[in-house]
Amino acid sequence: MTAIGIIGSAGRMGQALAAAVPDLGATLAGGIDAGGDPATLAHEADVLIDFSAPSALERNLAAARLTGTPILIGTTGLSPTHHTLVDAAASDIAVLQTGNVSLGVTLLAKLVREAAARLGPDWDI
Repeated sequence: MTAIGIIGSAGRMGQALAAAVPDLGATLAGGIDAGGDPATLAHEADVLIDFSAPSALERNLAAARLTGTPILIGTTGLSPTHHTLVDAAASDIAVLQTGNVSLGVTLLAKLVREAAARLGPDWDI
């Protein structure tokens, strides 16, 4: 089973993910929040999922790189400097960075696709 480590585990997305881990056929390696040690979590996890804060990104990426642990970054509000850090980490480990993976955004995108398909190319606002 894949062991998932959640960074930002007390937040809304972290809690939702922790609740879903058993349904994914995975195990929860653990979770940390501000002040937690991402290096310890990275040693215990097969993959890290980061829903923390931009200020924690550099430390989280360093921990993932140190252990060779793949990381999914769902943290929003990243600056160009943060994206440079992500690009550098991706040269060493598997990194997936996405701006928003919340249910609301996913649902909204689906509804927009359905509306566009039903209204057709001739419809305009």
